Amino acid sequence: MPCSSSHRRVGWGGGARSPKAGHTHIPAPSLQGEDFILCKLSASHTQLPSVTDCWNSCPCSSLFPRKGPRREDLPEVLSAPLPGLGVEHRGAANLCLGVFTQGAVCHPSGWLLFGGLEAPGPWGHPGWPLSLSLAFPRHNDLPWQLLTRFNNQLQVEAANLTSLTHTHTNIPKLKAGFVGGQFWSAYTPCDTQNKDAVKRTLEQIDVIHRMCQMYPETFVCVTNSTGIRQAFQEGKIASLVGVEGGHSIDSSLGVLRTLYHLGMRYMTLTHSCNTPWADNWLVDTGEDKGESQGLSPFGQRVVKEMNRLGVIIDLAHVSVSTMKDALSLSKAPVLFSHSSAYSLCQHRCNVPDDVLQLVNQTGSLVMVNFYNDYVSCKKEATLSQVADHLDHIKKVAGAGAVGFGGDFDGVSRLPLGLEDVSKYPDLVAELLRRQWTEAEVRGVLANNLLRVFEAVERVSDHTQTPEEEPISLDKLQDSCRTNYGYSEAPSFHHQPRVLLASLTTVLLGLCLL
Repeated sequence: MPCSSSHRRVGWGGGARSPKAGHTHIPAPSLQGEDFILCKLSASHTQLPSVTDCWNSCPCSSLFPRKGPRREDLPEVLSAPLPGLGVEHRGAANLCLGVFTQGAVCHPSGWLLFGGLEAPGPWGHPGWPLSLSLAFPRHNDLPWQLLTRFNNQLQVEAANLTSLTHTHTNIPKLKAGFVGGQFWSAYTPCDTQNKDAVKRTLEQIDVIHRMCQMYPETFVCVTNSTGIRQAFQEGKIASLVGVEGGHSIDSSLGVLRTLYHLGMRYMTLTHSCNTPWADNWLVDTGEDKGESQGLSPFGQRVVKEMNRLGVIIDLAHVSVSTMKDALSLSKAPVLFSHSSAYSLCQHRCNVPDDVLQLVNQTGSLVMVNFYNDYVSCKKEATLSQVADHLDHIKKVAGAGAVGFGGDFDGVSRLPLGLEDVSKYPDLVAELLRRQWTEAEVRGVLANNLLRVFEAVERVSDHTQTPEEEPISLDKLQDSCRTNYGYSEAPSFHHQPRVLLASLTTVLLGLCLL
């Protein structure tokens, strides 16, 4: 459907000016669907196709200042969904981005945001599985803030997620940022390794589940792509669990499987410490010594078991050797949940161009981190510099290989213009200003992530025999652990000292015959 005045416009009482400029309520018939649409204004700046008189009611017209009304003056998300928009209309420079909401609001960057849409046209066919409230960022550390500030006591008054202060994330900010899905990080620091890492990880997964239980009108915990789509249709934030750091499994395939059954759908192979089976990024700086030269044989079994289960392999924080080992071994695409481009900022947590080429070849994904130290390699950074990283990864690895990583509530310094989760629309506006296509915007918002997730689901096969061979005992720090199983049934293949001792005994016996 072209952007033309021949289609009915629904506005304020037959087109009258709204009571207050910038506040828009648009009644319209209810529609089914889960799509969002990008539509450019007509050359007259006076109408959106089948929707409303933009000039009279919303700063979508170039006649309004670019900044539009103050953010705090904007209306709440309204209840009436809008008719679908079908075909883009080349004309004005300002853009209208339809997203999955329960109505329409005017964003201060000059966009009109539409809800509950399903439409054919340039955004794709009806039923496209991208019913996003604008963004599906990959990594958010709000659960860590709940632990450190409130010891995971969600019923404490100050921990109320509708009024939580001093964090990058709360429910009003998520709604203002049109966040439709989120991987919540179950993070436990490296100093828990060989101590209480598993306990701490279980507690962080528990607090994520309790968030969904305590705020069911906002969050719904899901574990697969079907659940994500259902959450979008219900207008809730699809909430998934990501475990940040392979030390959380305590070198146990059994713990890995248990975390999967508790909802974990990605795991970062290391944080800022080696595990007994994988090297972290500090190896590349010389601050840590490489122990596995990438992935050890047990680390390879971890990757294979993650493939079998359907857990996304996350390579944020790992060494370059670990990156390359995992990319070559995994049967499914992998991702970097919060990493940026090394060519633009030489921080070893970032992804070098030769690895970006492997990302392209494997259909994998890099979710750009917003932490200033990864963006500019300085204390200060800007939203524009984050967009530079998105541009660079798109150039080297392809538009299908890039997304938003965020790292909100896990870092101390964020770029000017990306101070919290409410700012995602401003980053999208910058990408559109840089001439990103509609398909590319869809991808960076969530399509690329959904593609990877669905590929991981296809590769998974629970009918296959699980990986069972444990890590060798000599690879573990055993001062605080027992060795049940090892002493009764040692694995000769991965315990050469035991094997050598056994062979020596046999040879000595033969010599005595």
